[in-house]
Formats: sequence, C-alpha cells, structure tokens
Amino acid sequence: MKKRGRITIESEDFSLLYDYDRALLKELTDDGKIKWFKERMNFIFINPIRLLWDRSGECYKKINTDEMPDIEHYGFNIAIFCTVLSGIESYGAFLKGVIKHARENKPNFSEYIQKYMKEWYKSIKIDGRQRHLSDLLWDNCRNAIAHGFRITEIGIDYIEAEGKEVRWGIMRGVFHINCFRFFQDFVVSTSSFYKELEKNNAIRKAFLKTFNTFYP
Repeated sequence: MKKRGRITIESEDFSLLYDYDRALLKELTDDGKIKWFKERMNFIFINPIRLLWDRSGECYKKINTDEMPDIEHYGFNIAIFCTVLSGIESYGAFLKGVIKHARENKPNFSEYIQKYMKEWYKSIKIDGRQRHLSDLLWDNCRNAIAHGFRITEIGIDYIEAEGKEVRWGIMRGVFHINCFRFFQDFVVSTSSFYKELEKNNAIRKAFLKTFNTFYP
C-alpha cells in the first residue's frame, strides 16, 4: 500500500482496513467508531458494488457478457447478490447486537429489512401461495448461493412492467426479484440507519457493543 491513510478521523489517518487500523480504533470516540464503520462499508462493500452493478458502465458489461474474447460465458450477478445479502445480515448484527451463534443470522437480516427496507418486508402471492419476500431473499437466495451457488425456485434479474422498472415480477413464467433495485433500496436505507445511530440510544448501544466485539 503506497499510502496508509485513506481518511482522517479525529486527527488520525485510517486505511479502513482492520489489520492496519486495529491499534488506532481503541482510541476513537463512539462517534469516531461510527464514522470509521460507515466509511469502511462504503469502501469495501457499497462503492465497489455500485461500480459492478452500474448497468450502463463498462465494468458491468465486461463481467456480464457472452462475448468476452478470452472466455465463452461470463456472469457475476449471483456472486454479487450473495455479497449484498450477506452485507445486510452484517448491518442487522450491528442493529441488534452481537452475533452469538448462527441461529441469529436470519433474524438479524430480517430485522434490518423490516426496519429500513419496509417495501421488501411483505408477503406476496406467487403461484397461488403466500410467500414472504424476506424468506425468499434469505432462504432461496442468500443461503442457496452460499451453500450451493444457486438460486432456488425464483430468479434474479432486471424487471420491467409496462416500460417501468419494478422491484419484482414474473418473467418467462418465473418469479424474479430485481436484484439491482434491491441493492439501490439498500443503499438508500443505510442513510436512515446512520441517522438513527445519532439519536436512538438503544440502537447506538447495540451498534457499539457489536463494533467492540467484531473489532477488538
């Protein structure tokens, strides 16, 4: 790394990489820790996916095409979507408190969706059955990708209805989630999460408890 500091917080330079910043994190105030977390998540998670999922950009075209000169087929959306869903699970851990065992993973994910992405926390009818979107996102997407690198029962893709982008819908007879719109909604939701950290003492306390456990 040519330059260690990517951002200055409370007069100290931080790389936003835990192994480099570990010694300095203990000296930060609570507000400084929140600032470091926010900038780190933008640096390692949100901004790279913004680049990868800019559907009009060259980066997106290069990793999602059948016409690469050196490979027959190239697609990365499934891997990216798993990262997005896992990232939301992480935000849920900071929202609720420390993860103690795997049984908390899905509740952490669902809690974040319910609180900050309400449009995705609802039950809808698919093929005559009531299905909850948060369950589909976790069970059929996140877990199915993480443990089998596949999506089960449904699909993910850009969806339009009557010429307008929609969050979900039927395409070629299969229910699809618009993964791109889902990510956009998540990015917007993080603003509400950080604003609540400023004024909600219970959420702030849970965040700091998780932070101090994850980044000792």
